[in-house]
Amino acid sequence: MTGQTGFIGEIPPSQSTNPTWHMKWITLFLGLLLCGALAPADDALGSNPGRGILDPAGVPLADADQGAAAQPNIRGTHSGSFIYGRAYGQLAGKSVEFTVTIKQEPGSEDFTGVVQEPYSGFGVAHDGKLWADIRGTCRVEKGVIKIKYEKTYRYFEQPAVTYSGTLDPGTGTVAGKWLFLDEPDNNGTFELTGVRLK
Repeated sequence: MTGQTGFIGEIPPSQSTNPTWHMKWITLFLGLLLCGALAPADDALGSNPGRGILDPAGVPLADADQGAAAQPNIRGTHSGSFIYGRAYGQLAGKSVEFTVTIKQEPGSEDFTGVVQEPYSGFGVAHDGKLWADIRGTCRVEKGVIKIKYEKTYRYFEQPAVTYSGTLDPGTGTVAGKWLFLDEPDNNGTFELTGVRLK
């Protein structure tokens, strides 16, 4: 007998009947299989490149690919309102309606926009309205669509106002809070309606 041909290599004649030697080869074979070294280059349909059984995080690759969420896009013109909080005394509970036009490139979480509010004696009006620029992000965190932006008024000086809220895709409504970061007690709530994902 000149030797036996194994799955991976040539078995030396002296080891052909040694159980310990066979166990080493079986262990090596299983180790290579689990690491993906023996995985086929493509699956049976030729659609999944051979990347082993698990990704580095230990997550099945097929599940990881299918779980990737598309970047939500909220571009468009939306109606909204904000309500003054308790720190505003006589204004507390008063609602101010506004319109916002948002620009957001497909695939990007960043957006910009322009806000128009009715003039009520506060700030400096232009064409009978208050104008503001916004810059923010729209991203998915743990399955929730979160929207955050800063609003900076035009034509007069005032610290930026920070808005943070969540979008309910079913109703198209964004609800959340606004505040001045340097004066967090000056805050309130806000809502945007008609926000449909693009």
